Amino acid sequence: MPNTFSWIYLGTSTTVLDPTEGNTVAENASALVGQTYGSTTDPLYNHVTQVTMNDLGGNATALDQDNTISNDTFTTNIGAGTQTFTFDATIIYNATITYANGTTATVSAVLAQDTAGHLFLAPDSTATAAPDTVAYQNMPIVSIRLDSITGGTTSYAGIATDRIVTGFDDGWVEGTAGNDLINSTYVEPIANGTDKIDGGDGISSSTTSWQDDRVRAGAGNDTVLSGLGNDYVDGGTGTDSIDGGAGNDSLYGGTGVFNDTILGGTGNDTIDGGDGNDSLLGGDGNDSILGGTGADTVDGGLGADTILGGAGNDSLYGGTGTFNDVIAGGDGADRIDGGDGNDWIAGGSGDDTILGGTGDDYIDADNMLVNGSFEAGVPAGSWSAQAIAGWHSNSSDLVEVWGSGIAGASPSDGSNSIELDYAGAVDAIWQDVATTASQSYTLSLSAMARSGYSGESFQIYWQGALIGTVTPGTDWATYTFTVTGSGGLDRLEFRELSSENNSAGNLIDNVSLTTGVGGNDTVDGGAGNDTILGGAGNDTLNGGDGNDSLVGGSGTDSILGGVGTDTIDGGTGNDTIDGGAGADSIAGGDGDDLIKLTGTFGNDTIMGGEAGETIGDTIDATAISANQTVTFTGGEAGTLTDGTSTATFSEIERFLLGSGNDSVNGAAADLSMYVDAGAGNDSLTGGSAADTLIGGLGNDTFAGVGIGDVVDGSEDPGNTDVDVLDLFGSGWTKATTDIHFSDLTNENGTVIFYDSFGTIIGTMDFSNIETIVPCFTPGTLIATDRGEVDVDDLSVGDRVLTMDHGYQEIRWIGRRDLGAAELARLPKLRPVLIAKDALGDGVPARDLRVSPQHRLLLRGAATELFIGEAEALAPAAHFLGQPGVARDAAAAGVRYIHLMFDRHEIVRSNGLWSESFQPGAATLSSMDDAVREELFTLFPGLSVPGALPYPAARLTLKRYEVHQILAS
Repeated sequence: MPNTFSWIYLGTSTTVLDPTEGNTVAENASALVGQTYGSTTDPLYNHVTQVTMNDLGGNATALDQDNTISNDTFTTNIGAGTQTFTFDATIIYNATITYANGTTATVSAVLAQDTAGHLFLAPDSTATAAPDTVAYQNMPIVSIRLDSITGGTTSYAGIATDRIVTGFDDGWVEGTAGNDLINSTYVEPIANGTDKIDGGDGISSSTTSWQDDRVRAGAGNDTVLSGLGNDYVDGGTGTDSIDGGAGNDSLYGGTGVFNDTILGGTGNDTIDGGDGNDSLLGGDGNDSILGGTGADTVDGGLGADTILGGAGNDSLYGGTGTFNDVIAGGDGADRIDGGDGNDWIAGGSGDDTILGGTGDDYIDADNMLVNGSFEAGVPAGSWSAQAIAGWHSNSSDLVEVWGSGIAGASPSDGSNSIELDYAGAVDAIWQDVATTASQSYTLSLSAMARSGYSGESFQIYWQGALIGTVTPGTDWATYTFTVTGSGGLDRLEFRELSSENNSAGNLIDNVSLTTGVGGNDTVDGGAGNDTILGGAGNDTLNGGDGNDSLVGGSGTDSILGGVGTDTIDGGTGNDTIDGGAGADSIAGGDGDDLIKLTGTFGNDTIMGGEAGETIGDTIDATAISANQTVTFTGGEAGTLTDGTSTATFSEIERFLLGSGNDSVNGAAADLSMYVDAGAGNDSLTGGSAADTLIGGLGNDTFAGVGIGDVVDGSEDPGNTDVDVLDLFGSGWTKATTDIHFSDLTNENGTVIFYDSFGTIIGTMDFSNIETIVPCFTPGTLIATDRGEVDVDDLSVGDRVLTMDHGYQEIRWIGRRDLGAAELARLPKLRPVLIAKDALGDGVPARDLRVSPQHRLLLRGAATELFIGEAEALAPAAHFLGQPGVARDAAAAGVRYIHLMFDRHEIVRSNGLWSESFQPGAATLSSMDDAVREELFTLFPGLSVPGALPYPAARLTLKRYEVHQILAS
């Protein structure tokens, strides 16, 4: 005989049914006839409660209705916790009950009242269970109407303690404390009623044949298959497996740190994994999924899903199909894959890895909020009211989105902003965001008043509490607040103080919620026109295919635009940027940025930025093997082209070029540049500032050099390169320059520059600059055993007069023709013209043209005085600036002719003694292979690495020594 059972609390009646004690008559029982308890908005199935009878005397088998005999009590919970009430009266009524599906049944209803007026509907006694028990348990009861009293006011002299244990159906299928399989054949504990899965006894709705079930699985590792209808399932504690099946289901993993598995099935489901490392699959339909705390794995499946990872290192996948998903990683190092479709992804805090997949994705790696810049959707015209990703409103989720030009104002960020004004009601927009408990977040937003409507205010709510009121001015301003997470879904809301009746509200843009410590995110936009915001931290961003917009934010970011016309902003920090193929627009932002050009890089526009630099911004084109041409149009500005693609640059200080024969013209540059031309035979012309020019491998030429410059020709393996430093092509003269070599190689040293008064005005340093080949030009008369012969008419075997060894046979003759174009490109190779008698009477006897590095003989007392030798050789270029010695600027072309003997000789040319050809490592390496092999055959010693078989006939003077000798 159980004395604990279920009954339904009907509410409190001001009518005392049994005001007179000492008898068995309930004098006011008729006052309740015609009364209805319960309604569709407050159904009785929500008020089923457990009661325990407490017999305190009198009849032990019944609660006494006459309290002059005893004060029997009962214990139950009617909403204020477990309470004990004193029993007062019972009446039996003929009643009509209405079920959740609207159908009705007639029953004999036992009503009990306590001394405080609380009314309860009791179940049948064990003796009179049928048929009322069947009616009570047919399906959940919405209401009961008391039609008449059964047998008069004295018909029930006490409520028996022996009641039926089977409870009223309350619309909840209850599990046990064990590991339950709750499906269509499951029978819930008898005290909880007879609610079933897909039993047609749900509390809603006719469209699903009343298959909308509610399930509380309780403790244990339960498996729930809720089947048909729009079901609600709470897994409770334990590691549960839930399958919502068909319908728009609400599925919750329950409380406690358990690893639940939840499948939404078909329909637009709402899934909350709760704590633990959950596995959540939305299935078909537009699902809303919250991972909760823990390292969750979420797959949205088919449909336009909304996925919130919550705290923990989650793996989130938008699912298959070209649907537009909204995904927020929340806290933790998440891995997010948007899949196909135009997805909106917010990485949140932590080191996230994000793949946008195909489609035009919008990715904000650090923001906890989705679509904080309101870029989703395109206004129809200048504005339109539309639903936008991530946000809701009190106007059927419509938000007034503006593009550029609202009352003359552009958005604060991106292309769109929103106006907090659409409908006639008080306008509000909000977004629910998954947070970490006790985590502090920074809320930032931009706001401004619409022109002509200053003074309007709006409120900001967090978790339902007002945190600020903003009255913006007519210019964009940034407002920041600090908020704390609850560990669940927290609501951020912007609300008007009063309705503007679709007139003119405030504008809001660039809303972000961050932890203030950005993660080192990895983002791949994939195919499509993506927008990617890296935020704080050292991020790696890849736009993939499509016309992407990428913003690195703060930190040392690595950004790749990929294929397409991309817009890239590195933000602050020392970023590495590669626009990829397509006509990209690249802004390095603050810091020392490295901007790479690779492959067919396209017609890019590059701006390095100026703030926060240490060494400056660099264009790295080392991956390009084609010949590059860099032309400066001003300081740090110009173009770089490989003949196929062209980059227009500004605010770039450094250049790294590839392996082609590159040309750099910095003549228009008035700010310092750093150029490393890389491999290849490069031509580098500096500007007016202090430049650093590096030739790299190959035979390089340097011009346009001056005070403060550093020139490095670089050294090829085996010293086989011939690098040329052209001071005179740079506008300097013999009188204004002096070269000091720092070692015996005569390849390294310093150039000293003088003004017209001989005062030192500056220096430049050079290294790895080799000697130019000496040679005669046609028309030069060489003294032979046949008299003077034009050098162009000499042949191998002819005997030429030498100063040291008499007549010697020519062993080899070499020729090199330079056309007008080559001389224009390399003016340093123009011949030196030594006029008749320039170096003394009859020296030379007629005008003589030689190469700039062809060495002439100086001899006499002055030579011996200054160097201790009676005779010495000096390059013709060292004589430039002397009366009668100048570069032949009018030469349209030139042929240089080399005469070589068994030894380095001094020969007579136009009456002036000068040298024959002396091969060295640098000159040999500059020759064609066939010519070099010919010399190796004639002079085998030349091919021996490191050998010096061909010493100079005289020592060579430095420029300043020539100046001193001639001046004396």
